[in-house]
Amino acid sequence: MINYLITSILLSAIGGTTYLLFVKRHAQPLHRKLFIYFVVVSSLSLPALSVNADKISQKTAAIHEIATPFGAQWNVNELQLKHFCNCENPNFAHHVSYRSNALYNFFVKNKKTFTLLLLSAMGLVLLRILFQYIYLFRLMKHSEKEEMLFSGKKYTVLHTPTPHNIGAFQLEKPYIIWQDEMNSLNKAELNAIIQHELSHLRQYNTIEKAILSLIQCWWLLNPFFYFFKNELELISELIADQRGLKELGSRKQYAQLLLRLKELQSLPVVSHFLGSNELKSRIEYVLKNPPAYSLRPLLTLIFVLGLQLTLVNTLSAQVNNTLQQLETYEEIYLNHPEEEKCYYCTDCHTVCFPGDE
Repeated sequence: MINYLITSILLSAIGGTTYLLFVKRHAQPLHRKLFIYFVVVSSLSLPALSVNADKISQKTAAIHEIATPFGAQWNVNELQLKHFCNCENPNFAHHVSYRSNALYNFFVKNKKTFTLLLLSAMGLVLLRILFQYIYLFRLMKHSEKEEMLFSGKKYTVLHTPTPHNIGAFQLEKPYIIWQDEMNSLNKAELNAIIQHELSHLRQYNTIEKAILSLIQCWWLLNPFFYFFKNELELISELIADQRGLKELGSRKQYAQLLLRLKELQSLPVVSHFLGSNELKSRIEYVLKNPPAYSLRPLLTLIFVLGLQLTLVNTLSAQVNNTLQQLETYEEIYLNHPEEEKCYYCTDCHTVCFPGDE
């Protein structure tokens, strides 16, 4: 399982770096979103198909401890080490020299504490999304409901008992949060906001946020996950802004509308008119011409998926080897905390410690 986790993080790093270098500034918002979707899915699925996915590293309990007679100043060469190896045909290249490391020792001693903290953080992520959905259900239940027709389709509009940001979310059906300040806008501005919110509903952003929260439990320590998450939030706003801009017609007027409503606060799980903290990026995007259609994102995605597919077995094997060595270090440290260094054979799991002269 740890092998799968680390390999998936490495694959996401490949996709995230490529996106940052070749896609982010050169692709339309929808193509950027699709690129990230495919990278996330491939990073999570390919490690499960690796030949090393289910391979369990060797149990460190199989270690055979052998004290060498070379004393504290030992320097074991290939010929000498063969006498202290259980392999029929010892391979000196497969012997690893272990040295005590204070940082490793600290993590080994506090392994249970770190594991508990990590599991607690994962639990908090799940609780957060649960409380957010409970809040939305309560908001839906205690708000005054009104059916309105937008773009030829009926939507349930919520008039909340306390002020909330203009927004939209989806539970068993889509809802739009209506606020009094919307009545002060002219018809064109109001339609722009409505189309912006309808775009969020068409993108299923509420469901997207819930799925990302579940992925966060697995990728809690993956820095590229938070990059993807922030990018998807911004891209969803850019796509919604495109729809609102199309309705309003004026780039300058739409940018001014964003600034006029910037003081409104938001619900984290609700996709809303000012849902992204990257307001500056949104305004800059609104005021400039969007990137022209290009095959670059598709060709880059094909390259990334091919690279991930090519490297997944190699990365997984290397991770497996590293995990086995770390497990061996832990076993040696726990059973021989005073030893400063030793040799370990990765083939027969023989540990050679320096002895007294």
